[in-house]
Amino acid sequence: MDASEPVPVAPTKVETEGLRVLLVWPDGRVSATLLALLADAGVMAEVAFNATEALAIAERQALTVVLAPPPDDGEARWLAPLREVMPALVVVALGDPGGPGAARARAAGAADVVDPRTLPPDALLRLLRRVIAHGHLERDHHQLLAERSRAEQAQALHARSLELLSTLEIEVLQELILKLFTELTGAQSAALWVQTQRGLLALRAHRGLLPRSALAALIDPLDGPLASRIEGSTPFIAAEAVPGSSPSDGLYIPLRAAAGTVGLLLLADKRHGSFAAGDLGQGRAIADVAGTALRNARRFHELERVGLRDRESPTYNVSYFIDYAGKELYKASRYGRQFSVSTLRLDNLEQLRSRLSASVFTESIRTLIAALAGLARDSDVLSRVADNELYLLLPETDRFGVMMFERRVIDTVRALDERSADARPAIALTVGSATYPRDGQDFDELLHRCRQRMEETRHTLRRRLQLQELDFWQSLSALLGPWPARLERQTGTGGVSSASYRGPLSEDHFARVQREIGRELARDPRSRGLLYVGTGDADPHFPLLEFLPPDLAARICLLVRRGQARLDHPAVTTVFLQGLSPTRTPVGQHEFLLFLSEASAYAYARRGHEPTAFHTSDRPLVDHLISRLQQAYDLQPY
Repeated sequence: MDASEPVPVAPTKVETEGLRVLLVWPDGRVSATLLALLADAGVMAEVAFNATEALAIAERQALTVVLAPPPDDGEARWLAPLREVMPALVVVALGDPGGPGAARARAAGAADVVDPRTLPPDALLRLLRRVIAHGHLERDHHQLLAERSRAEQAQALHARSLELLSTLEIEVLQELILKLFTELTGAQSAALWVQTQRGLLALRAHRGLLPRSALAALIDPLDGPLASRIEGSTPFIAAEAVPGSSPSDGLYIPLRAAAGTVGLLLLADKRHGSFAAGDLGQGRAIADVAGTALRNARRFHELERVGLRDRESPTYNVSYFIDYAGKELYKASRYGRQFSVSTLRLDNLEQLRSRLSASVFTESIRTLIAALAGLARDSDVLSRVADNELYLLLPETDRFGVMMFERRVIDTVRALDERSADARPAIALTVGSATYPRDGQDFDELLHRCRQRMEETRHTLRRRLQLQELDFWQSLSALLGPWPARLERQTGTGGVSSASYRGPLSEDHFARVQREIGRELARDPRSRGLLYVGTGDADPHFPLLEFLPPDLAARICLLVRRGQARLDHPAVTTVFLQGLSPTRTPVGQHEFLLFLSEASAYAYARRGHEPTAFHTSDRPLVDHLISRLQQAYDLQPY
């Protein structure tokens, strides 16, 4: 051998265990040479002639190193898909290290750029050994980072779990649950239903883009499309509470404690993409903690209520009532809800005290308060603020609802008087109520409105004419008949405007009032109310029907004589009063209209074609007439 010829050096073997090399080269002759070189070093490699083939090979087997030329301008990102398939892949670009493609190769993630034509075989193999070792270090580094990230996430979840479990204020806890789960999953909207004592799930909090109208106020966990899945402990994706969205927009997470469902969480409007398996796992990881926290907060709330009850009656003390009212005011303003407050004053307390023995007096007051407490729901709070005055807070109760509650109070007090065995004085209890937000924006305004309505009740015509013990037709006779002269002057007869009027009215007044009430109902068809109309004939062209929409929240009842035609209108119920003598049912001899809604109260009555008629906007009187009418004909209350 000529001494001037280079002596071939046997290539050094590199560690080949677990090594998978892919050679990407468009030139078959060059790729064959490189494959032979790698084979001499004990490295088996596969070859691909373009990026598409390289991706296909990467998807079916694990690779360690990719040898490829620097990408052209049109293929500057071809290595990125390989990185997505195998993040720990080591890439070595084969080309001119100083050429224009080298910068693109490094930007695409290449560990190095070498020229195989000028690089000795041993140097190429040493480079492989170095980049493989570097790849192993990088893989271990990424693994350590991933483990650290998982540990930090677990630590953060632990801290948040402690925060949930240490929060005993139920309203604060509900907001905290929404905040935590939206942050964990990237949801922009959330809603929380909490189990009531009846076993239903009631909407207690929501946030974000979902309108309240799109959320069910109550969910029965034992019935409905979600029932079987709510009772499980696994989060699931559905679209029942997200109208018009795809199924991926609603992630439901049952909140359970002690093997029972205590709440249901809905997450929606994910910021990026749709809810996936990772979100389900995040929700599942902390769902039981949230459920346990809800159960603990509810138990603490119940213990707090028991500990803050008045010693002498089943009522709460004033401090608890004020605290509860402040929380209810916050909830109502935050979520657009309504609630009502009632004041109940015993006007003849001193008379009862002086007329009754101490033991009978004490027992009478206890019986009265117990009866009033029996009317309250579990969520209501009754507080005794003075010997003769109580406050009652009724969450989720609108104006019409609290009016119906006032009626139950009046009926209850009347029943207590009727059951009284001795000749003790009748209980004179006055009730005044107000509703947030229509009657006031803060608690002081609401109490002021309650006192105003108590004064209106004390001066109602029902009391001044002593109608409390009269039935419906007796009450109408008293209202249409002669009044004491003093009362005539106070109420303003003879055309003087006032809350109540008895005197001449035009023949068409009945029809005009019907049309006006029809317009009012049409303006707000969702407003709750009661309307009773009594007349001799069920005219198909009933004036009320000119403006009445088909769908109404108000209940309308037409009372007519036997044999009259039934009105064909979905909002009107026609009642035929059959089998009763004209003296007991003088509908044919009278025309009347009784209307009670959240915003209005009105009553009108006339006997036959007599010129004297009666009408009033005295709300307690209108409620009295409606109550007596329902009792007379077994009409269903609202």
